[in-house]
Amino acid sequence: MGIDKISGLNIQGLEQGKKATGAQAGEDFLSLLKESMDSVNKMQLNAEAAMEQLATGKAQDIHQVMVAVEEANLSFMTMMQIRNKLIDAYNELMRMQM
Repeated sequence: MGIDKISGLNIQGLEQGKKATGAQAGEDFLSLLKESMDSVNKMQLNAEAAMEQLATGKAQDIHQVMVAVEEANLSFMTMMQIRNKLIDAYNELMRMQM
């Protein structure tokens, strides 16, 4: 049993030995947040479309509909928890004395 390389991680700058500047890191973080919210939105839209197809009789497999709805629900709840943690971190920074 071997250890496989972890794929899917996007570690920019580390491979070239570069450090990101503050502006670059902010832009990377902002684009990461936008991509994540777009992904959650797509899951929500897919779940809504699956429920509509089930309601109109176009889809017969309730299992697939429930999977799509639960995926959308879990991704939304995860996004909300990340938002809460970001707000907590921001509030903590605002309480720090300079």
